[in-house]
Amino acid sequence: MTITKIMSVILRGFPVTLTLLLVSFILASLLGVALGWLYLRKNGLLSGLARVYLGIVRGTPPLLMLLLSYYGLPVLLKGVGSTLMVGPK
Repeated sequence: MTITKIMSVILRGFPVTLTLLLVSFILASLLGVALGWLYLRKNGLLSGLARVYLGIVRGTPPLLMLLLSYYGLPVLLKGVGSTLMVGPK
């Protein structure tokens, strides 16, 4: 395979990568703002749920999060995971 063929394959995948980046960034930002807002609220139940969620996420090692995402999400989202070809085969 020549460098031009390799670059054409990479450039064909670039819009998909950029779209996933932007959508993920926007969703993560919205989730972060919502959880931060709930964390600071005086409502005991919502604030408590946000604190528990944040405690679990902060206390979980990054490698475990990656493994759970790779192996767990396709199982939870069977239709979406198979369509996007995500996870182990």
